[in-house]
Parts: sequence; structure tokens; C-alpha cells
Amino acid sequence: MKRWAWVTIILYGVIFIVVTIPVIYLAFLGTGTKISLKDMAENWNNWAVLAIFLLCQAALLLVPVRITDKRPVTRSSIITGIVGAAFMAGLLVAGVIVSVGEIITKYPFHGFTWWLSLGVLVIMWIVWGTIFRKWAKALEPRALIERQSRFLYRGSILELLIAIPAHVIARNRDYCCAGVSTLAGIIFGIAVMLFSFGPGVYFLFAERLKNSRKKSNAL
Repeated sequence: MKRWAWVTIILYGVIFIVVTIPVIYLAFLGTGTKISLKDMAENWNNWAVLAIFLLCQAALLLVPVRITDKRPVTRSSIITGIVGAAFMAGLLVAGVIVSVGEIITKYPFHGFTWWLSLGVLVIMWIVWGTIFRKWAKALEPRALIERQSRFLYRGSILELLIAIPAHVIARNRDYCCAGVSTLAGIIFGIAVMLFSFGPGVYFLFAERLKNSRKKSNAL
């Protein structure tokens, strides 16, 4: 089943890229700001962020892999999944900070806003890690993953409901690089939303494979 976990992780990365590229183009449509695929590909920051998202997705899939392989779910795999999920939960709060911060300061990634969002990300990472750990003590591993996924999906919708209107407001203001921070907030929301689908997609792959093996054995 590990192979399908890798398929899920790669699929997450591909969908994230496919979805965010047109979002970036639309975000700056009509502003005179020109962004090319080459510029995005040559920016190592973009690849670093994607790598972090992929690592978090891989961390979250450790428990589902053990469940489908009918192996004991270890404490380390649960904690690793919690760390990945908590980081993405903190990212949602950071996305709200940078989006609202641009509206207030009228500058993208204003110094104070940037450091505030980074600090909030770390704090919320710890806070949600603690909350998820409490969930882990009260829930079975699969129930924990499902609850985390539902929470992150709903949180991503709420974050996007803040980031998208903030971007529209920023776009209508006359200052340099308007909408850059709010665009980051939108991308964070999309990343977490797709992230929340990972376990469900993996379980779907595993179930399909299980059914196909049963049919083969029956023949």
C-alpha cells in the first residue's frame, strides 16, 4: 500500500500546481504585473514551500498506510501525522494574518505583519498539535485522521472566505504589488483544502485495490 501513498502525495503536488498557476494569473489579471511559468519555476522559494506541503501530506498518510496494511499504528506515526496536520492548521491562521494585514497596512508582507504571521504560525502549530494530541487519546487512529481532515477542510473554507474578499479589496487599491499577501493567503487555503483530501483519496485507492484483488482471486 506504500505505493498508493506515494501516488497520493504526487497527485497532491500535481493538483496543487495545476490549481494554483491559473489562480496566480487571475490574481494579477489586468494589473500590469507579468508573471511567467519560467519565473515561477526558477524561484526556489516556490519549490521549498511545495516540498514542505508534500512532507506534511506524507506525515499525515503514515497512519492510513499502517491501517490498510493491518499493522499496529505506532505512537511515532500518530505524532508525526499530528505534527503535519498541526502545521497546516497553523498555516490557515497565518494566511488570515497576512491577508488582513495587507488590508490594514496597505503593504504586502509588511515587516510587522510578516513577523507576526510567522510567530502566529509557530504558536498555532504548537496549540493545534496539543489539541490533536488530545484527540488522539480519545479516538481510534482512523477516526482521528477523519476528524483532522474534516477540521482542516472546514478551516480552509473559512480562511478562503477571508482571503478572497481581502484580495479583491487589495486589488482595487493603488500601491506597489497590491494583492501579493492576500494571494499568499488564498494559496495557503487551497493547499490545506487539498491536503485534507489526502487520507480520503488514499483510502479510496486502497479500497479499489482490495476489491480488484478479491475479484482476481475469485476468478
